[in-house]
Amino acid sequence: MSTCAAQCARRVLLALLAGISVSCAGPPQQRARPPAVESQVTQAFEVARRAYQQGDFAQAQLLYRQALQRAREIDHAALAADAAYNLAVSEIALQNYAAAVQLLREAGYDAARAGTDTFEPLLLRAKVALLRQRPAEAIALADQVIAAPAAAPALRQQAMLLRGQVHAEAGELAAARADLRAVALPADAPALAADAKKLEGTIASHSGDHAAAARLFDAEAELLRAALRYRDMAHAYARAADAHLAAGHPALAADRFYLAARSQHASGNAAAANRHLAASLAAAAQAGDAAASARARALLDEINAANQPARRPLSR
Repeated sequence: MSTCAAQCARRVLLALLAGISVSCAGPPQQRARPPAVESQVTQAFEVARRAYQQGDFAQAQLLYRQALQRAREIDHAALAADAAYNLAVSEIALQNYAAAVQLLREAGYDAARAGTDTFEPLLLRAKVALLRQRPAEAIALADQVIAAPAAAPALRQQAMLLRGQVHAEAGELAAARADLRAVALPADAPALAADAKKLEGTIASHSGDHAAAARLFDAEAELLRAALRYRDMAHAYARAADAHLAAGHPALAADRFYLAARSQHASGNAAAANRHLAASLAAAAQAGDAAASARARALLDEINAANQPARRPLSR
């Protein structure tokens, strides 16, 4: 497999998990390298990718950092850009946002040197700015992607949806609707369609139509499951639950809170799972739904049992 093909295979999977579409330019002209040197880096990528898929973000972080150090050592710009980008994705999963921003700047620098895509790291920086609650910065970065003729159409569309999300969350609904209308969704792009449903649902929620928002967030969750973005899927279920509750449908809210909690517990996020289970139990009580209460309590018991320290056998 060529260097570019290997990059694409790695980047596409991680990008699906992070909500980024990718492209891969032709391989840059590099000084001759011993094949074994590049092989060491690409092998580290593969192990790191599996760790990330399994939710072991700390291990992925360690392996991508090792790959980045090796790529820096041999001054392989394309591999360095790829390693820095994927390490940034791991740092985002660990909520190390400042570290991710610095890595994305480095990814952009090396991508420019290698002649590969520089807009993908820029778009992910915009997403990190939104995670850090810096809406003006997120819009400024998204605008750079939108205004760039050389940016891939999918990246520009993601940037428009991100900008629309910032507008919607700020209550600027006319601007949010304009961005939503400007996006032309491909037939087979579940990740992009999920982002559009999220934006549409946020607009509906801020407009007071909570029933429509709930349906849209439910649709978002299904699309995220199809796009393999399971962590985002759990967040979408929680958004749907809040909307169902606001719409006066506590039984549906209890169900969606439970689904969010179950997914997050399975991914190792017990704290978030506990919060959603508490909300599920409250909604189930409001609805008088004994079955939903039993499901939530059973999962809560499972989480509590897993967190109990193992008992040492009594000595004789």
